[in-house]
Amino acid sequence: DALMSRNKNSAKSPAPKSGGGKKKYVGLARVSSREQEREGFSLDTQEKEIRRYVEQRGGELVRLWQVAETATRSE
Repeated sequence: DALMSRNKNSAKSPAPKSGGGKKKYVGLARVSSREQEREGFSLDTQEKEIRRYVEQRGGELVRLWQVAETATRSE
């Protein structure tokens, strides 16, 4: 899954559930160039996909970070 990276051991041991029974998720949406935004990887698009991912799994999104920055360095 392009949005979520998983630890190799995550399939072997399920994450603990909160008292409410829902698995808790955090998300990170990030773009590093205007080109990425134009190509459909905008922060809004990523946020929608993260929310959809969590909802499909019956989880709760407890925190979502959004970062927009360029990858260029000033010298």
